[in-house]
Amino acid sequence: NKSCIITCVTMKLELITALILATGATTLAQEDEIQYSPRILSRLDSGGRRKKVKDKLEKLKNKKDKGKSPNKPSKKDSSKSSKSDYKDSMFLVPFSCPRKCIDGAVQPNDTELDNAIKDCDEKNDSQKWNIHYKDEFMKIEATKDWCIGVEEVKTCQGKKAPLSLVPCSDPGSDWYFTGGQLVSALCWSRGKSRLMSVDDECEGSLKLYDKPDRGTMFMFVGKEFVASASMEDEPTLSPTSYPTLSPTLPPTVSQEPTED
Repeated sequence: NKSCIITCVTMKLELITALILATGATTLAQEDEIQYSPRILSRLDSGGRRKKVKDKLEKLKNKKDKGKSPNKPSKKDSSKSSKSDYKDSMFLVPFSCPRKCIDGAVQPNDTELDNAIKDCDEKNDSQKWNIHYKDEFMKIEATKDWCIGVEEVKTCQGKKAPLSLVPCSDPGSDWYFTGGQLVSALCWSRGKSRLMSVDDECEGSLKLYDKPDRGTMFMFVGKEFVASASMEDEPTLSPTSYPTLSPTLPPTVSQEPTED
């Protein structure tokens, strides 16, 4: 009768679906929709196929769960992260100021880097900078979304104008690194050639300068190098004895007897 035919067809369709899943032909989305009735599992019990189907279901479920990223931080939470969250932080050191590092700490409610040249300290997070590249330009990030930059276009007019921390999205944060010097992309685009620089006294602010000299040379180095450079000089040991230039004993002269 019709009810028997419908029941038989339904059972066959369910069995075919279960076998497709067992051979891996189904998708993860389909796996969530398929419900195995005890009737189908009992039919699969003959020949040991029930265990295979259940094992396959478990594997697919584990694979799907593994692909998820639980507790993904929201944009609000990620905005609170600082550069200490980065693993590839570098130290920005001026060539003309040995054992000095550029420090990104600023006064409250201020962004000017007016006290940026300090003794290197590998444990000081404010001396660690995250380096990002956008096309051919470099961005030097101090804290989340704040980079070394030219705060205003008029800053490019001065010959030794101080630099500041500006939003990393600002064009003033773009620098072209020549391998030793940092050229302000913003100033160049406004018709002024300006380089990042420090004074010869190795004190005070990080500045823009219009002429390449020793103060415009910078290096990016790692924590290990800074740690080794921060060590105090080892004492020089003087020798306890010195070489003798003259012989200690006079030479022996043999003389033959003379005849009278």
